[in-house]
Amino acid sequence: PFGIYETRHLTGALLGVVGFVAVWGLGSRLAGAFGGALALLFLVLTPSFYGHVFANPKDVPLASLYALGAWAALRASDSAPRLGWREGVLTGVAIGLASGVRVAAIVLYGYAAVLWLACLWLHSRTPEGAGCGWRDLRRFGIAIASAVVTGWAVMVAFWPYAQVKPFRNPFRAWQKFSYFWDTVTILYDGRLLIARDGPRGYIPNLLSLTLPEFY
Repeated sequence: PFGIYETRHLTGALLGVVGFVAVWGLGSRLAGAFGGALALLFLVLTPSFYGHVFANPKDVPLASLYALGAWAALRASDSAPRLGWREGVLTGVAIGLASGVRVAAIVLYGYAAVLWLACLWLHSRTPEGAGCGWRDLRRFGIAIASAVVTGWAVMVAFWPYAQVKPFRNPFRAWQKFSYFWDTVTILYDGRLLIARDGPRGYIPNLLSLTLPEFY
């Protein structure tokens, strides 16, 4: 019932809430209830995120859904070594939504695979996991395959360009995105520079100047 402008801003705000929940979930999983509360508080008090929630139609949805995908992969790792297609599907949906915003989020498949394999290896080092073997590796294979297939389908469903050639166009976009900074100009220390030629201290200086002091 709203106009395009209003709908975009409302959707961005709702996806910002998804980001808050995902960051709380990640913090809680890694550092307990206090860690989750602190992670959420830090993000809420970060002006560059909170402000962009209401106006940025790409970066905030990507950040929020990327955090959701990371949280899903981390939650799934709790099931190791009993990983299965259910964990893979849930993780794949989250990664697929993020990839549908920007293809760069497909790196989460690699992170999930490394995380799950590490959990299998750690379990195999315990007395309870002495019997870990091909059956657990097969479960891992089913889980990661389920994540990739489900996620790819979700990504294509939300990305018209990918629907034209579902297997080729996402990689074309990935290649194009890899060279994005070769054409972008930045202002740094009074000079205009091509982004790829920026000094090593650019990002540390950017973060130190734009993030709140409590970071």
